[in-house]
Amino acid sequence: MRASRLAASIWRSRGAAARSAGGPDLDARAAASLLEGASEGCQSLRDGIATAAPGQLWAGGPLDGGRQRPRRCAAPAAAFNPWEPPRQQARCFAASAAPDRDALVDQRLKALSDEHAALQAQLHGGSIDPSSDRYQQASRHAGMLQVVADGYAEIARLRGELVGVEEMLAAEGSEELREMAREEKAALQQRMYDVRESLVAHLLPIDDDEHRNAVVEVRSGVGGEWAASFAADLLAMYKTYAVAQGWQFELLSASYTDFGGVKAADALVSGPGAFGRLRWESGVHRAQTVPFTEKTGKMQTGTATVAVLAEATEADVTIAETDLKWDTFRASGAGGQHVNTTDSAVRVTHLPTGVVVACQTERSQHQNRSKALRLLRSKVQEAERSKLAAVTSAARQQAHGNARFSERIRTFHYVDGRVTDHRVPGLSVMGGVERVLSGDMLDALIDAVAAVRREEALAEVLESQQRAAAAGE
Repeated sequence: MRASRLAASIWRSRGAAARSAGGPDLDARAAASLLEGASEGCQSLRDGIATAAPGQLWAGGPLDGGRQRPRRCAAPAAAFNPWEPPRQQARCFAASAAPDRDALVDQRLKALSDEHAALQAQLHGGSIDPSSDRYQQASRHAGMLQVVADGYAEIARLRGELVGVEEMLAAEGSEELREMAREEKAALQQRMYDVRESLVAHLLPIDDDEHRNAVVEVRSGVGGEWAASFAADLLAMYKTYAVAQGWQFELLSASYTDFGGVKAADALVSGPGAFGRLRWESGVHRAQTVPFTEKTGKMQTGTATVAVLAEATEADVTIAETDLKWDTFRASGAGGQHVNTTDSAVRVTHLPTGVVVACQTERSQHQNRSKALRLLRSKVQEAERSKLAAVTSAARQQAHGNARFSERIRTFHYVDGRVTDHRVPGLSVMGGVERVLSGDMLDALIDAVAAVRREEALAEVLESQQRAAAAGE
């Protein structure tokens, strides 16, 4: 809950893209409300924003029914830009949503800093043989903790300066000196927040797949031809987004309807951090519209599923040739007479897992076999991971019911041009269907969801820390 509120605050005032596209500015009342929220310590966050410009992200609604009041933070109104995500609002919002969060983070940082000091003492004290594997391991671990130790030392220094400034505020003096002290206090608090947040990533579990290439699977779901057309829009969106990021987009396999919709498609997105960004697109995407063929004006809903996998290499997954069953068939679709006269398309089945992959995008059977095997590795690896995850998380799934993260993650309302991401309560892109499908506003949605998941992962780490501390008492 706290993470959802954090992401909502981060993206509440996003609207630069709308203004650059010629969208209308915020009206006077909405702009005044935003400015007041920044200068008065984010008080307007409790009430939400009543209006939003086209292409602007917003998240409305009360926080816990108005029971929690955000912490006051000093932020000069002149520096506030309603078209950009305000860091000051995000900071106040995070502080109010989790009052003990900063203290728990500091406790974890202190523990890691103490661990770094102990390792340094062992390495330089001669208690470990420099030629041993243990010394090399301790040296690598100390190097990884160096950033945390330096950051925590900076936080401790800033905390000491903050105490001195608060003593100045408590003492009698001129109003000019007190105003200077208040500004200095706000600057120190902001600096402390920035340093702490920069270290949060070092507290989270390391994901080895973060920087891998991504395999993107798009499947049409409920809704017939409309769903297939929507799936085609999503596939085109990911291609445009990949190109804009400087990544390579390679279509591995695809099957189409007679009207050009996508039944199923698999693509490889190659580039640094591709999986780390696109992983948040996995799930059910829903589209609502009134098709031009609908005479009664009835709303129609279509769905498409997206699965994003980390590309597996030969070193990750070893597949024996005896575990594969290959079939060939004649390709269909574009390609001229060649596709009708040669068995260039291939279908491969991994017998131990039952995973099936077909590829017919290339004119050569050899090229299709190579692509199919490349895609098969990633799917086999994901199948094995899913099987392991199903066993290890059975108790957790029972506690949370059948609602999974991947179910209905996003809805595209074509009628009013609104896109809603259901993983961040209240988060919508107003007038942004075309802008999201063009890849223009997709970054904003991905960043918002990533912020939520990051805070949730941090919450799990801190809760584990508290349980361990309670068990040791």
